[in-house]
Amino acid sequence: MMEEKLLEALNHVDEKYIEEALPACIGLSGETNALSEQPHGKLKEKYRIAYARMKWSMVAACLCLVVFGGIYFWSVQRTDGNQVLDGDIGDVSEELLAETEGIQPSISEPIVEVAEKHALLENLEVDVWGGAGDGFLFYDIEELESRDLPEMEQLPETLPVYRNLSFFDGSGVPVYLSEGELLNLAETAAAELGATVTQVTYERLKDCSEDYGEDERIVYLAADTEVGTVELEADGLGKISFKEPVEIPGEYRLVGNDSACKFGKEALRYLAERYADLLSIEEAVVFTNYDYNIHGDRNYTYHAYEQGDTALESFLNYHFAGVRFSPADDKNAVDVIWFGDKRRSAEYIKDYPLMSPEEAKKLLQEGQYFNYTDPKISEMGLSGGVITEPELTYRVYNSCKLYIPYFIFYAEVPQTNSEAESLGLKDYIPYYVPAIQRAYWDEVMELIQIKE
Repeated sequence: MMEEKLLEALNHVDEKYIEEALPACIGLSGETNALSEQPHGKLKEKYRIAYARMKWSMVAACLCLVVFGGIYFWSVQRTDGNQVLDGDIGDVSEELLAETEGIQPSISEPIVEVAEKHALLENLEVDVWGGAGDGFLFYDIEELESRDLPEMEQLPETLPVYRNLSFFDGSGVPVYLSEGELLNLAETAAAELGATVTQVTYERLKDCSEDYGEDERIVYLAADTEVGTVELEADGLGKISFKEPVEIPGEYRLVGNDSACKFGKEALRYLAERYADLLSIEEAVVFTNYDYNIHGDRNYTYHAYEQGDTALESFLNYHFAGVRFSPADDKNAVDVIWFGDKRRSAEYIKDYPLMSPEEAKKLLQEGQYFNYTDPKISEMGLSGGVITEPELTYRVYNSCKLYIPYFIFYAEVPQTNSEAESLGLKDYIPYYVPAIQRAYWDEVMELIQIKE
């Protein structure tokens, strides 16, 4: 359920990375509202267990191989973003560690002796495979720090925690909305596009893997319309793939060379207004971000979200209901729009007080973080790399048991791709520290245990 082109942000992975890293994959995003363009049907024969286990998470894991031996990171989830997902990606090879031995970027703050990690950090998510897509390649840390993200200074001192009702066994397969609810969403989306649903295909757990026996629960719906196909996951996230790319008026430019991106926001405003009903956006905030692939090419992503009445509403809309537009190849047009609201399949628990950024950085240096990189590589970044100032984010992925706020830090780690290194590109990987005050970590841990 995901196309060969992938995100980033609001979390997500950029489209061009997948083309370089692997053939067309299947799966689903979390944060970034992305579904694959890989056709469905006959999944039991064609993908079997791989479908259930890969989803978005395996896509990001494949990327992981491009930069760190060769792994290449992105998010986005891009994102933040909070993740693509959880589990254990295994150890980095001894050869890679030998290559990076002694390679350290300019010194920042020395890491203190790592204490035993809190159990919360080991239990917030499952199937670590997905989170590997959160990293970036940039020429300089200033490019990373200048990304277009919501400001956190105006946020309240507490942020909400939600339970992920679509969480299902860590496979990345969402199971929550019913057949009728998904059909209603599809028909509503079609109507807002001025079309009608002509044919509907459902996918159930039993179609994903023999592991699920004859389980009839819905995981996916594809609805054909006159203008394109509406695809929806059982967590309520979806996309519309147009039969014919939607042309953008000539005065706007969404694609082109680097300078053309400066005009991308005007094109995004046009698209957000044109599809306001489909996207449930009355007043759009639009933004573009970029990073580089291993060949030094910029990869842009194009986003929008609803401007809230308060900074908190905007912040939550950015993370839970972000929209992404995918440009058609070599055209000033859009062929895919990702949309949806992850809160549709989430249960609000309560607001928790936040720790200070300074306290979060102290916990980072003490090893109270999680990420998706071999520990030895992560420690290289903390002990020898340049560490960014923290950003507040949510990780909103199917593998998350809870949606909680995090402080996310990035640190430079040794570059292991020879082509990227020759171009001067640097690797930056994420480190997540729960932003909830440390005194509440045990309580949040109990919420996870109740879920299980």
